[in-house]
Amino acid sequence: MRAFCFGFDAMNDSPQELLLRPADRIKARAHFQRTQEHGRKHHTTNFLVLVLPREDGGPTRVGITVTKKVGNAVQRNRIKRIVREVFRRERSRFPSGCDVVWIAKTGCVDMTYAKVSEQVPRRWTFPVKQATPPAGKHVAPPGVPR
Repeated sequence: MRAFCFGFDAMNDSPQELLLRPADRIKARAHFQRTQEHGRKHHTTNFLVLVLPREDGGPTRVGITVTKKVGNAVQRNRIKRIVREVFRRERSRFPSGCDVVWIAKTGCVDMTYAKVSEQVPRRWTFPVKQATPPAGKHVAPPGVPR
């Protein structure tokens, strides 16, 4: 008999995959803004997904934005939980070493795990390139003095 409860499948999930650590989430407003300003856009039916390679080359992180236009607090939190779960369980489908911001569009209140999972691209339609350094800062290539 298989144990399945709240997205936890004891037969198929390893303990490492069960966690979405704080380091896997975008929390700082500046990181959200940087991704929104410089990230590559990918439109889906119910989300705008922005992807920006991380400057430090760290692990892929997810950030979720759901405005009050989408629904009440219960509905907004449910959408965020579902997106986090899709990211946690299907992390291999996301580009590595990137910040990924999901912005919910109006009309995604009745989303299920399966519907959100369908909206994660099987293959990202654009090449993910390295982030450009902020204006005014010169970054010399490795081994080249300034």
